Amino acid sequence: MLIDIHSHLLPGIDDGAQTAEEAAQALRVAKRQGIEAMILTPHFYPDGSGATREKVLSGIAALEATAREAGVRLYPGMECFYHTKLPAQLESGQALTLAGSRYALVEFSEDIAFSGMLYALNSISESGFVPIVAHYERYRCLMNRTNLARLKREGYLLQINFDTLQRVYGVLRRNPFLRHLSEGLVDFLGSDTHGTHFRPLRIGPSVDWLRERKLLDGMNGRAEKILRDEY
Repeated sequence: MLIDIHSHLLPGIDDGAQTAEEAAQALRVAKRQGIEAMILTPHFYPDGSGATREKVLSGIAALEATAREAGVRLYPGMECFYHTKLPAQLESGQALTLAGSRYALVEFSEDIAFSGMLYALNSISESGFVPIVAHYERYRCLMNRTNLARLKREGYLLQINFDTLQRVYGVLRRNPFLRHLSEGLVDFLGSDTHGTHFRPLRIGPSVDWLRERKLLDGMNGRAEKILRDEY
């Protein structure tokens, strides 16, 4: 079983799927590619735009019948853009954690300073939640190997997008993030799919690479812990 912890398929909430038909098609594609459970994580922003608790829960309820037909289980969540009020919003339930667990998927500005990221993750942890850095490969401060190692020493968790593993880098066509996976620096995978119009699901090459190196079971095992709210 594959579990996708990061997706934007709830129609009309953010820049993800725009219609119920697009969401249904994306769910069928997900099932064909081996995904059997998805946490739906529309964007949550400090200014109140994007997702709300009510929109997420009602959106999932509207998609349930379609998801059952496709054979994919759905769970609520949000991709929360960090701001100083986020820990309190997670505590009140205004901002949703992943599948009702203590895990929170957190996004930052791509140019955030490393000290700012550490402060943010600390504040979320001290509030009793387990932050997961969404698509960590986008943040310039984490391209510094020392910073990345420090983050892991502190016990923070990293999610990478499937499609990042399929990119080609430089003349030697080496992808540095494959090495991160092999070295155990990455904790979770997510598609970050936005439906069929933008970042459609194409996870096959990544899954094959992970399976060949016996890394897929570990990734799935950690994702299952989110669903069970285990650390």
